[in-house]
Amino acid sequence: MRSIRIMVSVGAAVGVALCWPGAGTASAATDVPKGFLIYERADRPRPVVTVDGRPRWRVVNSAHGILWVNPCQDAGLGTKGRIAVRRAWLEAPAAAQMEEVALYRDVSAARKAMTDLRAALRRCAKIDDGAGDGRDVRWTGTPARIGDEALQVAMQAYHGTRPTIHGQRAVVARKGSAVFLYAHTDETSRAPSPADFRRHASDAVRMARLVCALDDVCR
Repeated sequence: MRSIRIMVSVGAAVGVALCWPGAGTASAATDVPKGFLIYERADRPRPVVTVDGRPRWRVVNSAHGILWVNPCQDAGLGTKGRIAVRRAWLEAPAAAQMEEVALYRDVSAARKAMTDLRAALRRCAKIDDGAGDGRDVRWTGTPARIGDEALQVAMQAYHGTRPTIHGQRAVVARKGSAVFLYAHTDETSRAPSPADFRRHASDAVRMARLVCALDDVCR
């Protein structure tokens, strides 16, 4: 069994019109426009994690940073051929929520990112959490019918056969040359269930339509 210390640091990891403002220009193909993400809009859905007071979303536009859904904590996962990434995240007490849209140079590069994620899920399906208390972290990926391809990804800590505190749930999808994810992590201590992915799947379906407004993504 591999031994990896799981560290979740969001800051480090860091009906819509068919023609988004900026689409059809040279810059739109190499950047995700400001205001494009679902969670940076004024009418954003309510967070799935519990926050104290008013939610404060942070937004970063950069092609750098580790993929947040990353079973092996591989700094290179999903980065080959990636030309732009826009992320919105919310940090709450013992929890976080993330939206990420990444653009790739072509469909093949985006498809490779999904292939590599599936390989990482197999390679690091069960890893020691590094705390020295006998806990392990288990990752699973289930295909979903969103966009061109998608995965429902679950990470859950276990002590033997019993789920214990700390988990992550995500939907990662590809449409054309874009890969996008919706995820949250919190102190849940139960096994994954279909309800855990419902909101993330709904947001991913919405984004699968939105990204086709960007130049060359769905050509």
